[in-house]
Amino acid sequence: MHEFVINVQNETTKLYDQLNIILYILGLQGIWVDEIKLSRRFHVFFKVVTFILHIMCGMFAGLQFFAIFTQNSLNSQQKSDVIVIGISNPMAYIFCINFIRNRNEIKDLFYHLAVVLKIYYNDVEIEKSMVNKIKSYLSTYVFASITILVSNGIIAFFQTINSDEPFLGIITAWPDKTDTSKTASYARIGFYLFWCIHFFRISTVFAVIVCILISIKYQYKFLCSYFESLNKIFDDETSSHEVKEAEFENAFCNGIKIHTQIIWCVRRCQIMCRTVFSANIMLDTFVLVILMLAMVNSENDFYGLCSQMSSVLVTVVLMAFFMWTAGDINVQASQLPDAIYGSGWYNCRGKSSARIRSLVTISMNKAQQPILMWALGFVELSHKNFVAIIKSAYSVFSVFY
Repeated sequence: MHEFVINVQNETTKLYDQLNIILYILGLQGIWVDEIKLSRRFHVFFKVVTFILHIMCGMFAGLQFFAIFTQNSLNSQQKSDVIVIGISNPMAYIFCINFIRNRNEIKDLFYHLAVVLKIYYNDVEIEKSMVNKIKSYLSTYVFASITILVSNGIIAFFQTINSDEPFLGIITAWPDKTDTSKTASYARIGFYLFWCIHFFRISTVFAVIVCILISIKYQYKFLCSYFESLNKIFDDETSSHEVKEAEFENAFCNGIKIHTQIIWCVRRCQIMCRTVFSANIMLDTFVLVILMLAMVNSENDFYGLCSQMSSVLVTVVLMAFFMWTAGDINVQASQLPDAIYGSGWYNCRGKSSARIRSLVTISMNKAQQPILMWALGFVELSHKNFVAIIKSAYSVFSVFY
């Protein structure tokens, strides 16, 4: 573990400071080196509140799971919703709690991405592009999450108005669907509101992972820009060629150090996120199959069909966040050998040239190794496999249908 010291503020650290406040409020505390500037008494109080909410979310996930067995008066669309939510939410909760326990490793990784790697080199324009990319992805993620929450509530409200059914924004083990008492009605509304809180608390983990993946992708952009900038060393007409060769060799060795640090970040990310990656692939595939089956058996229920359509779209979008972003890392890393080759090594002469050629050969060989993220130990997170998983889910649906 590093001694976390931030001497220089940059766009990345400012972004992480902002995210740290949001994630702190949502219950994911201690993932960034700068603490929230609040009184110690408030921190202690909020930790207690957060712990209680963790317990309540666990109990709520249990209520969602047991609804599969206790709710016997549901129509086909509601049964599919209960199965999807009753299995996916408890599993997501378990994996998220396990991920939160690794907050020190997350902090170390964020520190490397925002501070350690910036010591060697930082391209301000690329950094701004990275910050904007993270903000746009997280905004889309929040919008997709709000869409599924609000759409479920609106659809349940209109179903209540147009039929004799009670408000079923979220179905839990209690109260039973046939229970029309005021207590049951208030409980359903309360559970729906708590589901919104529970959903966003779970979503913080997925948002953090997306942020890490985008940051790693852009580290390869920084590194490509760094190697390409080494050509400028030989444009200096005030120094002798020997001095420029020595400066280039030293700078090239720094590039190798940066590459080593980035590979370390990739490996740490894979270790921390492998269970979440695997769970995401399994759950999203399962959810897609169940939802497609429910859409076919919707019995011309317009509201049920709208709910399932929105759930399918959101599930596909959320899966794309992981698979596209992780796949982008390998795409960006594949450009590194060209950047190394074009760094200007051919300007060196004599003994210096021999040393540099050896460094370039070794560096290019290392850079040509694919940078892959894996789920389940064998599923590569990539653009191609994203399409393959969607097709597989449809194939399984076709078999059952």
